[in-house]
Amino acid sequence: MHQLDTWFSQLLYGTLPVLLVFAILCILFWTALRLGLRRAVETPTYGFIKRGVVIKLAIAALAFLAFVVANATVDNWTVVRFIGGSRIAPSPGEYIDPIFHLPLHFYFFTLPFAHMLLTLVVTATIVTLITYALAANAERFTSQRFPGGPTATFEFDDMRLRDLLDSSFVRLGVALLMLGMAVKIYFDRFDLLLEDHGTYLVGVDWLGANIVLPLMWALVVCFAVGALLVLVKRFKTAAFLLAVMLCVRFIVPGIMGSVYVRPNELRLEKPYIQDHINATRAGFGLSTNVTETSVPAQPEIPLNYESHKALLDNVRLWDWRAFHDTISQIQPLRPYSYEGTDVDRYQIDGNIRQVLVAPRELDIRQLGSAASRWINPHLIYTHGYGIVMAEANRITADGLPVLLIKDAPPITSSPSLKFTQPDI
Repeated sequence: MHQLDTWFSQLLYGTLPVLLVFAILCILFWTALRLGLRRAVETPTYGFIKRGVVIKLAIAALAFLAFVVANATVDNWTVVRFIGGSRIAPSPGEYIDPIFHLPLHFYFFTLPFAHMLLTLVVTATIVTLITYALAANAERFTSQRFPGGPTATFEFDDMRLRDLLDSSFVRLGVALLMLGMAVKIYFDRFDLLLEDHGTYLVGVDWLGANIVLPLMWALVVCFAVGALLVLVKRFKTAAFLLAVMLCVRFIVPGIMGSVYVRPNELRLEKPYIQDHINATRAGFGLSTNVTETSVPAQPEIPLNYESHKALLDNVRLWDWRAFHDTISQIQPLRPYSYEGTDVDRYQIDGNIRQVLVAPRELDIRQLGSAASRWINPHLIYTHGYGIVMAEANRITADGLPVLLIKDAPPITSSPSLKFTQPDI
């Protein structure tokens, strides 16, 4: 079809981001493995297994792990959307959110890419640290596990956390992890715009703007300071600082919401509800170039039925829920049930008519104990059968729908309707 360039472009977009990340992760994990082995005590063998064989197996396992992490954390379309979106200039009338004062451009293209990138960095850092820790203690593990025979046990006390934290590589990795958390919390602030606060407000409310956002900024600072403390070996101070700040972050908003916001909710939330309304109007294109016109009602104006016959004949009177309940009683057929009703239009007797259509779906549960017999669900009751069709705007003298197609086998009330395949 002369579209090879399109095919190759899609193949490139769908594989290149993951392949690049896979290559970077392989290098990162291999580096952690080599540095970890340097800290280990040099011995020629790992028990019964040659050292070189173990290292080769470890490299293969890390390559597979890098492939899994790359595929789990990288969304190719998010990368392509970010690169493509960066080439598109924001439009002059683009909506700007009233809290962070950023355009929709940022939320459509940049923010998803940032979230994906942070997930990748945090995941890669954790796996790298685990790889380093296992490699640094691998020979200590094997020296205790294999020489003593199959019944020997491994003392986990030998994998001392303090020894690992003395390594500059581990401290740098932990600091990078904490910086990644700081950046993640920074970008998590924008998710407050999607918070649902009930019936009348979606987005940032008073509590979010005045309590949650400042606390999130404080968390960003604490994680950044904690990274510096880890680099200078002040681990307990960093842990205490983060523990206190996390408790404040998740306890204070609930207290403020109950004690201060709820008694003054209408006054405090009014400007944020207005932001919500403005965003809704912008989303539906109602914020600009809209003209409001008042049309006075004329209740006594005569109605010419003939000139509006096609319209009035198709005004739907039947609610689909009431229709479903009605046909379930007047057109029952076990073990079938009417799961849903559709509104459609068909050419009937030369005119387009609006109708309600409900297919009979198989409900094997109605067979009771007979459903457990293999022959019933596999050979006899295997599919739905038939439909019920009724005019959307007519009722009988008894208040029931006027059925155009009914019963089983199907019976049609109009020669213009041909029903040739009742099996579903």
